[in-house]
Amino acid sequence: MAKTFTRNPLCINEKRHAGEAMKAKNENLLTRAHARAFIFLHADATFLIAIRKRILYHTFKVKEFDRCFR
Repeated sequence: MAKTFTRNPLCINEKRHAGEAMKAKNENLLTRAHARAFIFLHADATFLIAIRKRILYHTFKVKEFDRCFR
């Protein structure tokens, strides 16, 4: 097999840098997606806690409710 030579050796470096940039971009997007997922999970948990408190408040006497959540 004949050896193939690149016309411009900088092409290899450019491709490598482009690959690294793409990898960094993907990592950044993944980090953002994780942060977004955490925010939504936290919001859901906060909402569920608020619902639970409201149910307890309406179910029990105010005195017992205050004892539970202070």
